[in-house]
Amino acid sequence: MATNNIKLISPDSKLLQYTQIELKDPTDAYLESCFAAIQQNRYTIESNTLVQIGQTNKKS
Repeated sequence: MATNNIKLISPDSKLLQYTQIELKDPTDAYLESCFAAIQQNRYTIESNTLVQIGQTNKKS
């Protein structure tokens, strides 16, 4: 199961540590790409939905 490679960094943390897994089917490949996007802070999970994080450029 794909969730075996996800664990909390510490018991009181909301951060997850993700370990890359060997892909066995296209579903795993999809999950792998989702977690890669999350790790790069491009997406987040909100109510079990992958949501793109909008980045704004502030003019100073």
